[in-house]
Amino acid sequence: MSDKFDELAKDAAHFFTRASLWLALAAQFALPSRAEDLYVSAAASSAGDGSAASPYWSITDAVSRARDDRRNATIPTGETIVIHVAPGAYMGSYSPPGSAGQMELLPIVLNMPNVILSGATVLALDARSLPTGVMPGTPETILTSTDALATKQMLVAIISTTDGGTGNNVTITGFSFDQPQFQSGQYGTSVFADHVSSFAIRGNWLRNAPQAG
Repeated sequence: MSDKFDELAKDAAHFFTRASLWLALAAQFALPSRAEDLYVSAAASSAGDGSAASPYWSITDAVSRARDDRRNATIPTGETIVIHVAPGAYMGSYSPPGSAGQMELLPIVLNMPNVILSGATVLALDARSLPTGVMPGTPETILTSTDALATKQMLVAIISTTDGGTGNNVTITGFSFDQPQFQSGQYGTSVFADHVSSFAIRGNWLRNAPQAG
């Protein structure tokens, strides 16, 4: 009786050991690897690598890195890339001069999926939870243009491109978008979205623009 019990106990131990190994292996494959976090600060140096300790000095650099990481499959499509943009003024142009390396190249094109572009602007809300402006006394992440934008120009574009890039599942939040007046009350677009799905534009403040896109 004792021998049979010992044999059953050994079989049970082997079963639970194999089951534990199988569950651990399954969990290893089921859990996604860490998503990517990139950091931007207008106060950073040109030598930044996008880390929290050494951020990029322009949004354009961070977006270019995110696009390359998607294209090279360094970060799989199913994982989220978050671009954290610190408070500050980020100036852009459709044709920045070559000497102005920190100037954003407009439009900032988000044509890669599952990306969050996150600034630091916080909106004040009224009793109905509708935004009334930027929360007084809080810093802003401002994206603006040095020159007035024409009607069909924009600060940010969430789009699909002919090279196969697709800006699906993109979120833009925490920005103050601004631009100089063009003429006769005309402005460009702050954020334009076209031929993409599941995008979100929320928690932003738009100045001098007729629409989000």
